[in-house]
Amino acid sequence: MFLFRLRPAMLVGLALATAGVTDLRAQQIVPYGAVEASGFGNGVALIGLGIGTGRAGWGPVANVSALAVRIRDAAGDGFRTETALSAAIGVRYASMTAATSILGGYTFVEEGVSGSQVGGRGATATVQHDYWGTGERMAQLIGTYNFGAEYLWSRAKATQKLSPISPLSAGGELIVQGGGSGSNDSWVAQFGPVLQFFATERLRFDLSGGVALRNRDQPASGYARLEFVLIPAR
Repeated sequence: MFLFRLRPAMLVGLALATAGVTDLRAQQIVPYGAVEASGFGNGVALIGLGIGTGRAGWGPVANVSALAVRIRDAAGDGFRTETALSAAIGVRYASMTAATSILGGYTFVEEGVSGSQVGGRGATATVQHDYWGTGERMAQLIGTYNFGAEYLWSRAKATQKLSPISPLSAGGELIVQGGGSGSNDSWVAQFGPVLQFFATERLRFDLSGGVALRNRDQPASGYARLEFVLIPAR
């Protein structure tokens, strides 16, 4: 039975999605992380670092991140943990209200795992657009493809501040990921609400969750994710 197929594209995609923040100063050195729990007892933990110029116009951008995945084993009577490491470099164009990035990289996957759910190692390509405007609204579009795993991870996300002076923003997200062809393809759509909270001027948390729908008559499940990003000081 299909339980949870996580490929390296998700590592880069979730990493960059987590690192997307709401002004130019955030694109200098940005620590970030995320944890996710989904149906059937599976889970994901991510930690990473984004590096950029922090200037308007064209500039370089880089990202490195590590992922640990807890999944049910093939026999269905226990769990195992698999790991992967991803690095990417590229270019970014930023204005005062938005930024667009194009990155290429590579994902390294833990060796010696039979029937790995993390997927094969391979080159990755990512396109990402972030909009933050005056700070009251945020929107993000991101797509990552892993050529070795033949897997796509994409996300659309938007939030609105509850009031101009509130540290809280609310909105929603849609994630579509999957790959393969014919009888071996697998696709998952996740969607639900998002709540953003600035604990301090620099530390932001994103809490999201909802429903995960799968193809091929596989059962639906829920998911919950907590992300953080540490924005550089002014």
